[in-house]
This record gives sequence, C-alpha cells and structure tokens, in this order.
Amino acid sequence: MRILVVSDVHCEEKDNVRKYLEAYNKSSPDVVLGAGDWGDCEDYSFLEGQEVITVYGNHDKVYELKKYAKVLDGDVVELGGLKIGGVSGIVSPKGTPSKSNTPRKRPEEFVKVAERIKGVDLMVMHEAPYMPMVFGKMWRSVGPLTALTAVQEVKPKVLVVGHLHKAPSLHAKVDRCHVFHVDTSSGGYVILDTDTMVAEGFVNNIRTFKVKMEELLKQDAII
Repeated sequence: MRILVVSDVHCEEKDNVRKYLEAYNKSSPDVVLGAGDWGDCEDYSFLEGQEVITVYGNHDKVYELKKYAKVLDGDVVELGGLKIGGVSGIVSPKGTPSKSNTPRKRPEEFVKVAERIKGVDLMVMHEAPYMPMVFGKMWRSVGPLTALTAVQEVKPKVLVVGHLHKAPSLHAKVDRCHVFHVDTSSGGYVILDTDTMVAEGFVNNIRTFKVKMEELLKQDAII
C-alpha cells in the first residue's frame, strides 16, 4: 500500500492545490494521510474520488472536510498493517475556536484524546510537539508542550506533524521515534510504502530522504 502524507495544503491559494494534485498524481497513492490545515477555501472538492484520512488543523472547515475525508480525533485505523491514530486541532488554553472557527482543545482535552490512541504505530497530529532538536528554535508555549506530553503518552514508532512551516519535507529521529514534518504548500510530501516498508520525502517532486520503515517498526518506541 502506498500512503501519500501531506499537510498544510492551504487550499485558499490555488497554486497550493496544484502542488497537492501534482504530488497525488505522481505518487499514485492508495490512500492520502493528512496532518491538517487543508485550508479555508469554499469546499474541498479537489479531494473528490480520493481516499483521504486526516486530522484537522487550525485552518479547516471541519464540516465540509468530513464530506470528503475520514477525520481522525482519538480514532485508530489500520492501513497496510500499520495502526494509525490521530489527534485533531491545536491547543488553546481555554479551548476557544480559531479565527476561522476551527475547534481547538484545552491542554487536558488534547492529552485525553491522545490517550485513546496509545500504542499505535503511527501518530498524526497538526500541533507540533516541543522538539527544538528537530525543528530548531521553538517557544516553550502551551501548544508544543501539550503536544509533547501527548506524544509521550502514545509512544508511537512514527510521528507525522505539520503546522510549523519550517521545512517542506523533514525527517528526524528522536530516541526510537521517527518524526516527519510536512508542508505541502511549499511542495513537500512523504510517501510511505507499506509493501517495501520504505518512507521517502519529496520537495517539488525531488527526493530529499529515504528511510527503511521495516527497521523503524521492529522496535518499541521510547520518548
């Protein structure tokens, strides 16, 4: 099974939709896995006919998104033998919606949802955890710190996030967890092939990294 991993398409910019569709057509995936922020466009009809599994971010029309995708929020699905769980939204101290009226979670709510997917192989969320060793300079604010707590609860072998726009396609290893950050609005995407157990990162269709998934998934993760 080929899984196309994307995030931060931000479909209000037409060129971003072009980049997404180009990645989709070139990778010929069986399923798309999204880490949120599909964007504030009128609808998501560009996803018509695709199998899409995603979390929502802080710039999504959740009601419209659910017409075209399965939205994960404390749910677990199995794709190609991998157990995949997601936590939607970002953290707000009071849980108030974003400016685009996308739901946000209080810190304790975010962690509680994460506890429902404990032990999955792959965790996907929009909020990026506090990992300056991966992402560079980060504020020790409630969002990243709460996301880090959530990851520590779940202990995934693979973590997929978006939100930061720090790198189009990034891979790093934290202890025994492999972290992928994707920014599709900058041309980034990742292909996970569960038949060959290989993960490949791309920026504007040029490969930037290749990781053997078989090696990743043999060991329990510790974060």
